[in-house]
Amino acid sequence: MPEDVSSGVAGTQNEHQQQVQDHDFESWKYFAGMGGTDKNMMITTVSWLLGLAAIAIWYIVTQLISSAPPRLQHPGKMIVISLLGLVISGLAGYLTLLYGGYANRNWAKADQIVRKRGWLDLLPESSSGDTRANGKSKPSRLAAIAWQFARPCEPERELAPVFVVFLFLSILSTLADCVFLIWSCFVRAFS
Repeated sequence: MPEDVSSGVAGTQNEHQQQVQDHDFESWKYFAGMGGTDKNMMITTVSWLLGLAAIAIWYIVTQLISSAPPRLQHPGKMIVISLLGLVISGLAGYLTLLYGGYANRNWAKADQIVRKRGWLDLLPESSSGDTRANGKSKPSRLAAIAWQFARPCEPERELAPVFVVFLFLSILSTLADCVFLIWSCFVRAFS
């Protein structure tokens, strides 16, 4: 085979490999970015829902319960508002898990591309910015807590900490609404 033909074939193969690598890099950016977009959408949506649930709890505490001694003034209203708060809190918890699932799927796909390509420095477990790992300095407690909350996760095995925090807040709100609902039903039944 003449030299110029073999170099042309090699050039075509190199161009094809570069195109595949470029496509993989763009795919990685897309999936990693979509995971972040899902996380941001969850934070925005669930923050609003938890705010509404908190308003329902605030209204119950300030308007429907007398302060001394603690006594319900309007059990019927409390039942309705507690049910509304339960629905809102439940929706917040559901959306937290739903968006967490979407984000994890996208981050897992990004990690698959990284493993396939051998770009291991882009994987969560090889985070090179951890000063504790390379022994430079010990962070303050607050910085260590923030570092833990912002840590990368293995999307096939766990939720990112932000999703866990929002799910916990949704559960707390749900529990508060359950307590108010049971209390108001009890008071209404025995009044």
